[in-house]
Amino acid sequence: MSDSRMRLTALLATIMCAVLAASATAPLWAAEEVGEAVEVGKAVETAGEAATGPPSVPAAAIAEPPVIDGVLDDACWEQATHIDGFWRQRIDAPEHERTEAWLCYDSRAIYVAFRCHDARPSEIRCDQKKRQGGLGLDDQVQFWLDVENNSQNFYSFRVNPAGTQWDYVPGGTSEKIEWRGDWRAAAAIDEGGWTAEIEIP
Repeated sequence: MSDSRMRLTALLATIMCAVLAASATAPLWAAEEVGEAVEVGKAVETAGEAATGPPSVPAAAIAEPPVIDGVLDDACWEQATHIDGFWRQRIDAPEHERTEAWLCYDSRAIYVAFRCHDARPSEIRCDQKKRQGGLGLDDQVQFWLDVENNSQNFYSFRVNPAGTQWDYVPGGTSEKIEWRGDWRAAAAIDEGGWTAEIEIP
């Protein structure tokens, strides 16, 4: 994707209970311009919009976790909550190219998948190959966790089309893997764009 159409798509999930096995809801956010603030998503498939505030979706419970390889061929993604219709609220316009996401969980982890459609896959940017290296010039997807439900202290997990991971943990550092168990991600580029899978324990 060219510099003027850099994709940055994010999901914000608010964990409603203390354990991962409990249900989670995910208000949706999306932005695609370099330097543009991440905005609330406008449309959600399989979920009704709340009377006030951003739309939310329930995370689906699954029995078998995905293989984190960046390829969305696992059965769990058929069971997962499907999220579609991201919107750039700041300028009241749809995304440049369609983005889809899926959200599910089991007793061990939260799982997120993205399908980033791209009519010009040869222009997808994924130069950063070093974990925790800056992803600002790359296409990327993000998943944020608001575990305290206060809209202030977000855990942020980001992945580019090469599968390079970047994360932020509020009030500390995630540089050491033992922070609370390592998270995993993978991505794959194909003729229709690129896909990503994330597993957060």
